[in-house]
Amino acid sequence: MAENRGRPSLIIEEAPIKYSREMKDYTGARQVWKYDLNITKLGPISVENFPPPGERFSLPKIDSKPYNNQVTVMVYKSSNRSNATTKLKVFNKNIDYVNSAKKLPGVPDTSIILELAIGEDCIPFYKQKYNI
Repeated sequence: MAENRGRPSLIIEEAPIKYSREMKDYTGARQVWKYDLNITKLGPISVENFPPPGERFSLPKIDSKPYNNQVTVMVYKSSNRSNATTKLKVFNKNIDYVNSAKKLPGVPDTSIILELAIGEDCIPFYKQKYNI
C-alpha cells in the first residue's frame, strides 16, 4: 500500500466549453444565456427571453407608410428551382413592412427574395444585374 505523505497534489478541473445560465426576475420572466467558448470568449452566443407565466410578448406594429416617399424595390425568384424566373416588384410601402409581411400582392408564397432596396435609382441597377 502506497503512503500519501506531504502536500496533496492539486487537481485542476477543466472549465466547461459549452454552458448556459438561467436568470429570473421578480415578475417570473426568465432569460437563458448560452455560451460556447469555441465560438467566442467575449460573451453569450444567444439569449432567449421567456415572458412571465400568463403573458405574451407583443410584436411592434410596423407602419406601412414609406420613408421620405421612397419606393421599395424587391427582386425575387418565383421558386427555389434553378430555372425559376427572376422578377422585380416595386412597392409604395415601408421596407420593414415589405420584409415582414406574410403575404404580398403579386408575389407567390413560394418565392425567394433576392434583394430589397429603397429608391427608384435601384430599379435600373437591378434590371441590368439580373437581366430583367
